[in-house]
Amino acid sequence: MGEPDQINLRSVYDASHHFMGVLSPDGRLLDANKTALQAAGLTMAEVQGRPFWETPWWAHDPGEQARLKAGIQRAARGECFEMETTHTTADGRVLVVSFSIRPLLDEQGRVVALLPEGRDISDLAREREQLRLSEMRFRSLVEHAPEAIVILDAATGRFVEANAQAEVLFKAARSRLMELGPSQLSPEFQPGGRASAEAAPAHVRRALVEGTAEFEWTHQALDGELIPCEVRLLKLPGSAGDLVRGSLVDLRPWLAKERHLLESENKFRLLFERSVEGLLLLDGDRFTDCNQAVLDLLGCTEPEFLRLHPWELSPPVQPDGRASEEKARDMIATAHARGVHRFEWMHRRLSGEDFPVEVTLIPIPLGGKDILFTSWRDITDRKKAEQDRLQLERQMLHAQKLESLGVLAGGIAHDFNNLLTAILANLNLAEAGVPEDSPVAARLRATEGAALKAAELTRQMLAYSGKGRFVVRPHDLNLVVREVTDLVKVSIAKKANLHFSLEEDLPLVEADEAQLQQVILNLVTNASDALGDREGEIRVTTCARTLDETFISATFPSQGLTPGLYAVLEVGDTGVGMTPEVLARIFDPFFTTKPTGHGLGLSAIQGILRGHRAGLKVYSEPGRGTSFQVYLPATSAPRPQAALVHSDPSDVVLSGRVLLVDDEDSILEVTAKALERLGFEVATAADGREAVELFSQGPEAFRLALVDLTMPRMDGRECFKALRALRPDLPVVLCSGFSEQESVKAFLGEGLAGFIQKPYSMGTLRKALIEALHP
Repeated sequence: MGEPDQINLRSVYDASHHFMGVLSPDGRLLDANKTALQAAGLTMAEVQGRPFWETPWWAHDPGEQARLKAGIQRAARGECFEMETTHTTADGRVLVVSFSIRPLLDEQGRVVALLPEGRDISDLAREREQLRLSEMRFRSLVEHAPEAIVILDAATGRFVEANAQAEVLFKAARSRLMELGPSQLSPEFQPGGRASAEAAPAHVRRALVEGTAEFEWTHQALDGELIPCEVRLLKLPGSAGDLVRGSLVDLRPWLAKERHLLESENKFRLLFERSVEGLLLLDGDRFTDCNQAVLDLLGCTEPEFLRLHPWELSPPVQPDGRASEEKARDMIATAHARGVHRFEWMHRRLSGEDFPVEVTLIPIPLGGKDILFTSWRDITDRKKAEQDRLQLERQMLHAQKLESLGVLAGGIAHDFNNLLTAILANLNLAEAGVPEDSPVAARLRATEGAALKAAELTRQMLAYSGKGRFVVRPHDLNLVVREVTDLVKVSIAKKANLHFSLEEDLPLVEADEAQLQQVILNLVTNASDALGDREGEIRVTTCARTLDETFISATFPSQGLTPGLYAVLEVGDTGVGMTPEVLARIFDPFFTTKPTGHGLGLSAIQGILRGHRAGLKVYSEPGRGTSFQVYLPATSAPRPQAALVHSDPSDVVLSGRVLLVDDEDSILEVTAKALERLGFEVATAADGREAVELFSQGPEAFRLALVDLTMPRMDGRECFKALRALRPDLPVVLCSGFSEQESVKAFLGEGLAGFIQKPYSMGTLRKALIEALHP
């Protein structure tokens, strides 16, 4: 080879980007190209002839020096040696170098030189490191992914890679999974009925063609447990074979949650539907759902209900006077502002009937909207109970007021009767001493008439107090009505048409006949007054009726009636009727709507009926009239026989000693004089104890005792017992300002000889004493 060829060869040698050189078989450096020298900042003279491993290229790492020395020895034996190492350049850069040593052989095959060569692969190394790190990150992501991930070789149908979650999912070691494919980890048939061995390859082929495939699949773990999964297949790009990555999401937790949600929804839907309260959903001003209770309350179908606004299911105006639409919008806005809103509302059924409900509005987020969960509670019964309670409270207050007034009236009447007794007795005594044709006698008779009218007023006061039943006997209500017919007819207005409808065979009632007549006359007179100058009807009706506890509780809650048979008297009219305000006061004493009158009529009637344990029911409506119904308890006592005719007692001569007992001095004085005028010898006592002391001195000396009921220290009953203890056959006549029925009830069965109602005249006194002495 000529010199030009040598020059070209050296130029190529030095111009190469690779590090090149020549070593002796024992590893000494014979030559190096410029690229190698320049990289290390060396000259040939600095390194020529030195052992290659001791040159600056290798001085940075003793380990690399040892590896190089071993490589030189191998190359000297005719082997090729390769390794990857690093070199530091003169400017401080660290290069990654792919280094090799090849032996140079002569024609006889002997090693005559060694040829070292290094290629700068720093860029490739960086790329390779980045790829390694990327692969590590990818593997870490795959390994720690929450779902199972497998790599499938479509050609063999087997998995070539799997992460830890795949081991958990299939309950198999990774090595075992590498022996299997999708078909071996699936049941024979999928839920749709398709064979797994047919369906799995089809999904894989679709992923290879389209790049991806997503579907639901039921896998089967090695222990046989079925695993519903969501599968995503992805064809791996750049793979040598047909590799597909599979991502398997275990659907069991999701299905369990879905099942729980479905069960919860079904449960709450069942509660929603079965609730006795009306439950609704309100979106804006429109209902979107309701339960059956709402439809039952309104009497409509669901389509009819959902077409309507809340105010269209209500009367135009609420009880407080506000328009339903305006108030409904206000309630809805308040609920959204406050969070929970509860109020009362009047709804209207499709039939037109109004009913009250308690409404609760609760805002809840639903489907991205603020929906109002609404409940309706029908409070019809509660409202009625409240009204009944208020009515009962009013009735009880009224009854207490009447009772208080009755006690007051009874006390006044009793004391007033004592005064009238003295007045009438004195008048009788005065009349007896004055000629009948004397002007004084006329004045005395006029005064007596006034006193008797005052006595009538006290009787009305006693009747109002409920202590005014005087002579109680069994009576036929129809007979009493017929007996007062003539009085009734003359007491009513001329334009009033009176009609009687009396049921035959009525049960008897125990009553004071005069008071019963007073009740009938008073009610008919009131009915006539209600007609005024207009033409109208007055109806007097009787019937029998059996009352039970329910009717009594609802109709007579505070009148003390008991269940049983009653005779009913009804007096009705077609007059002007009464407003609720007037109706509430008709039994108040001295209340009247008439231009004249003292207003004791109806209050006295109520007192009479209370004394007879009877009930009174009133119904009135302005412009339509009034009806009074009197319920008298029936009695099983026999019908009264015709009264026997007694001889005139005027020829009876009275005599003997009488014990007179009264705490009123005026009554004691005047009655003693009256008794003396009647022929008696009188011994007086101011109270029961004094009377007993006086009587005990000679019980046989007395023919009769006249004893007042109400006295201090010892009352009439105690006095009666003490006198009878001293002399059991002593006739005792009781005297009281209260009625006989009220006064003698404590003496029943004890042999009371008689009773005198204060005030009384001398004639009444004489008659009572004769009956006591000559029974």
